[in-house]
Amino acid sequence: MHSITRGVLGGVVAGPLLLGAAGVAAADEGSGAAYTSSTVAAGPHGASTEFVHSSAESHGHGGHDHGYGHGSYAFYHENGTWAGPDGAGTWSTTSYAESERGSECEEECSDDGSSSYYHELETSAGCDGAYVSETESYAESEY
Repeated sequence: MHSITRGVLGGVVAGPLLLGAAGVAAADEGSGAAYTSSTVAAGPHGASTEFVHSSAESHGHGGHDHGYGHGSYAFYHENGTWAGPDGAGTWSTTSYAESERGSECEEECSDDGSSSYYHELETSAGCDGAYVSETESYAESEY
């Protein structure tokens, strides 16, 4: 079990370290925003990582068409990993919603629809067994 934990621990720590393990917030000319954060921890009893990213953007420009359409979206993702003397595991959550508006708004603007998505996954394994839990949903609407 120790060799499995060490192997998982190496993979757990390597990815976020390559990313720089830093938090960043940014805004884009008032049309959108994004946030990213990552954390890495390691000690004598195990290691863990956590990554979070969220962003939102809107292409609505007061009803004027600029040739690339109108619409907006919001996105959120987080994931983490852990490994220790009793096992290892991962978890993640992803959520996305968007609303699209047709790019041809000369006479009348028609909505193309909207959609949303949610996914959650949790896994773990250790001396006492393994566990997997997954939830997923999707909805779409045409106007």
